[in-house]
Amino acid sequence: MEALPKATAEENAEMPDWIYSFHMWMLGEGKTEVTAKTYASTLRALYEEDGKGPGTMATQEYLALTKASYKNARGKGMRASAVRLFIEFMTAHLVSGQPLQRNDGSKMYQVSSTPDARRQAGVEPEESE
Repeated sequence: MEALPKATAEENAEMPDWIYSFHMWMLGEGKTEVTAKTYASTLRALYEEDGKGPGTMATQEYLALTKASYKNARGKGMRASAVRLFIEFMTAHLVSGQPLQRNDGSKMYQVSSTPDARRQAGVEPEESE
C-alpha cells in the first residue's frame, strides 16, 4: 500500500464530492439507498485509513491490495466490493465527461484527515516498518 501515491491536498478537498457522486451514481444504477450508503461509507473509511486519492483507489492495484487485507476478509469482502464498484463508477464518470456533483454537506460524505495528516499533527504514531 505504501508504494501507491498519497492523496494530495486537492484530492482531500474533493473527496466529499467524489463520495457523493459515487453514491448518486449507485442510486442511478438501481442500487437501494441502504446499499449505496454502505458502499459510500466503506469508500470513505478506506480513504480515511489508507490516505489514497480517488484516482489511485480506482485502480486494479489498489483493489488487489484491499482484497488481500485482513479487514476485507473480516468484513466478508465488503471493502473489495466497494472498490470494485468505485472502479466501475470512475470509468463511467470519466467517459461521461461530467463534473463531480457537489456534496450536500451531509456528514456521511465528509472525510476526516488522512493518516499522514494525523501523524503530522501528533495524533497517530508513526508505523513501524
